[in-house]
Amino acid sequence: MLSRKTQMFLLKVKLLKLKSQLANTKFLAKGKAIEIKITARKHQVSVESLIACLDYLDHQSFFEVDINAKNMLSMLVTANFLKITLLENYCVEFVGNNIESNSIVDISNIAFQVKNMKLMNKAYLYIRILLLYRFGQMELPENIKDSKNIAFNSPYLHNTKTSSKVSLEIFNYKSQESYIERKMFHEITPQYNLMRIDRTRAEESITGSDYPHTFKLIREHDQVQMLYAERWSDSGNFIISKSPNFPFSDDYIGVMTNNFWGHEFSIFDHGVEDKVFKKFPTGFIKARETKMNIKFETNILGESPRSLNVSLLNDETKEMIKFKNLAPKWNERTECYTLNFYGRVSRASAKNFQLVMPDDQETIYLMFGKIGTESFHLDYRSPISMYQAFCIALASLARKRVVA
Repeated sequence: MLSRKTQMFLLKVKLLKLKSQLANTKFLAKGKAIEIKITARKHQVSVESLIACLDYLDHQSFFEVDINAKNMLSMLVTANFLKITLLENYCVEFVGNNIESNSIVDISNIAFQVKNMKLMNKAYLYIRILLLYRFGQMELPENIKDSKNIAFNSPYLHNTKTSSKVSLEIFNYKSQESYIERKMFHEITPQYNLMRIDRTRAEESITGSDYPHTFKLIREHDQVQMLYAERWSDSGNFIISKSPNFPFSDDYIGVMTNNFWGHEFSIFDHGVEDKVFKKFPTGFIKARETKMNIKFETNILGESPRSLNVSLLNDETKEMIKFKNLAPKWNERTECYTLNFYGRVSRASAKNFQLVMPDDQETIYLMFGKIGTESFHLDYRSPISMYQAFCIALASLARKRVVA
């Protein structure tokens, strides 16, 4: 059995001879390259990309091919066919960073053909964003432009200009994969989890607005950022992700919506609404699930402490669990309502609270309170997940029209 290095050397010698022959127009005219074309045709390997690959083997650079997405896509197929891994990886990186609507069908087909999961995932994300934009679910980011040449007729995406198409069923693994990638944020851990939330508000504009507001969830023991959220107005949704990124990206975790009065909140995962979900082939995208509902009792004048009720879905048992805030006690000496936060909260605020179950006032499942001008401690335990705890805290920080 020849070693990999020896195999590559013999391949290089063979291809260098082939390059010399292909450069001879008489050789091509006599049809002696037919065998090469027949062998490579099913792999969509072109003579031009083959010569370019030979140049790469010779000089680690390209001389006979223009560096553009179309040619690099052809070279990707050829490099895969010839098992030139370094060149294949280079082509994948280039093509993945230069995806356009008019090329997305070809890129998807070739990514599937060469079984390159990195390029498959980039193509999937591009298609998902494009179609969600068409279904009115989001705005297009600046790096993506729609094209009238691209038509969607489930399960196929068509390029009407080139008459090519791709079945979106090749991405039927993505729905389950997206759930697994986000599982840690919905997992239940038995221990207490100590977190900090840092809020940032924009400088106040001439209209008096200090939006957008951004929020970072920091794990206390190692200072690692776990989640990120942003909101662009008093009535806007909270978009939760792993990092500052646009909705429906691979970093997108979920969304929290609120009613007009700002005292009722619904928390969803990263899926899409049912009416949109039905437009896609099975497995392409996940249907949206409700993870939690939060309701603050109206309290316009602020004559009594805030009161809130939480109903959350336990992912493990699929049961709805109810919580309520622990009522603070009136302190005659300080003439204010107080709660014992066991040293975790250092500043008084109407937003400070603790969650208990209605039939168990002794066990605290979540504590949230102010420790600085824009910093807050958030501690939680089972059966509340990280994502749910973060959203409960965000709901407390949100401005409300009917809650003081």
